[in-house]
Amino acid sequence: MRTWVHRRYGLAVLFAGAALLMASARADDAAERQILGKWLTQDKDGVIQISRSASGRLEGRIVGGEGADDKNPDPALRGRPLNGAVILQGFRYAGDGRWADGTIYDPDNGKTYKCNMQLKDADTLSVRGYIGVSLFGQDQLWTRKKE
Repeated sequence: MRTWVHRRYGLAVLFAGAALLMASARADDAAERQILGKWLTQDKDGVIQISRSASGRLEGRIVGGEGADDKNPDPALRGRPLNGAVILQGFRYAGDGRWADGTIYDPDNGKTYKCNMQLKDADTLSVRGYIGVSLFGQDQLWTRKKE
């Protein structure tokens, strides 16, 4: 009888753990859907479309910009149009409306920085580019583009 009780208890714990993992995955998916879409940069001079890449991580592509990528450190990319260029890459959801482990490319100077993002509310995204550690960085507030 004791073995039967232990098995039953073990199965209950297993099912409860699986239910918690599924609920957590649904919460992560819901949070990710909140960040997807078009965002106006802080200066309102660019529109970035955030979407899921083929790798499953988030990326951001310029969809409302003009000009060429003249400052790109790769000479082969210097003439490419900025419209369509991927500037955000590699973001994973870190919980609590935060995304980490990504990079941001600044076409104004041709440099790529480490980057974290955090939703402040449904229509405000804090984007922090930095070198080394996040303490040495700069924040920009992007606003959701209304269609």
